Amino acid sequence: MTGTAVLTTARGLADVLAREATEAGAREVEESPHGVPGWVRIRLEDPLDLARLVYRLRVIHRGILLLAEGAIPPDGSGPARIADLAAGAGLPDWIAPGQTFAVRCRRRGEHGFRSRDVEEAAGAAVVAAVDAARGERVRARLEDPDVLVRCDVAGERAVVGLDFVGVRSLHRRGIYPERHRAALKATVAAALVRLSGWDPEREVLADPLCGGGTIVCEAALLARRVPGGSGRKGSLLFERLRAPDGHPLLDPAGVYGPADAEVRPQARPRILASDRSTSAVAQARANAAAAGVSDLVSPEPADLPSLPARVGTGSIHRIVTNPPFGIRMGNRREMESLYPTLCCAAAAALSPGGTLTFLAVHEHDVRAAAAGAGLRVLSARGVSLGGVSAKAFVLGR
Repeated sequence: MTGTAVLTTARGLADVLAREATEAGAREVEESPHGVPGWVRIRLEDPLDLARLVYRLRVIHRGILLLAEGAIPPDGSGPARIADLAAGAGLPDWIAPGQTFAVRCRRRGEHGFRSRDVEEAAGAAVVAAVDAARGERVRARLEDPDVLVRCDVAGERAVVGLDFVGVRSLHRRGIYPERHRAALKATVAAALVRLSGWDPEREVLADPLCGGGTIVCEAALLARRVPGGSGRKGSLLFERLRAPDGHPLLDPAGVYGPADAEVRPQARPRILASDRSTSAVAQARANAAAAGVSDLVSPEPADLPSLPARVGTGSIHRIVTNPPFGIRMGNRREMESLYPTLCCAAAAALSPGGTLTFLAVHEHDVRAAAAGAGLRVLSARGVSLGGVSAKAFVLGR
């Protein structure tokens, strides 16, 4: 059974997700189809392939099996057109008798209708389609449905499909008990590690502003090849799906087994973490323990300027961090001093060819600080973080 799927991630990271998916065996990978940032389209030989990617990847937010798509008008008639797509998508074949469903819509762009309008119109279409197919009144359940129908809209393009993840995106790993008040999404943290070019077999990675430790925990899990969905077993919706012939879509063991067999608990990458806040260090240690990587991640209380003296000049290959004031607790005056401090500490601690990768919102200040410390801006890309427009910088020594 061939088909098409859309993988989603944060806007600005589609190429990172595309590379990760390709490495995991995805075929005919297309970044930002129809110009939609954060989307990756792939070709499937079997829905099982999508389930495996959903479980394995670390940068993915959602995996959606496409059932219908088409152009829609941006005016108020959009929901009716999407309802027509949903009505003809064959959804009764995927909702087994007695199962519940929900419809979710995410819109990107300007439209003359609300996401809720789409959800109500498409939901009514699903109910009518199931009733027409087998005379059953299918029940909606918004919080924990058995089947989650996506009706997502980007500009004048709409897709209807089955969400293989669930109501909660995969950036919620299901393993981190402590949430720092400026915590970075785990998926974005994983993307930053990949953008840094870190080779866990040969290189040292450090986060001197580790906060709750998301970046270093994700680095450790990536090095050990732990599947991104490992903390969500039992709650991923592909486990509840039924194929059109009524049988279970897949055996979860067929998804989890191959990926779990590749985990390398013996991997010993060198990862350093520190933060000036003792409470943040305590949170990071708790998160590392919950993630099962406390043997690799042992954060220590220390301030940023002391980094070169603590680790040794020129001893770090990759510094990956999320400055604590630049994303959600922004104070421009503090940023003016933090960026130069970060860049100067990195310039002293990095080995030749090493990189500093981090998120920031004040591009001019970052570029000035980099130049002052003798670092080159290798790349800068926009990344959307829950309504905050930031940039991911990679600076080189």
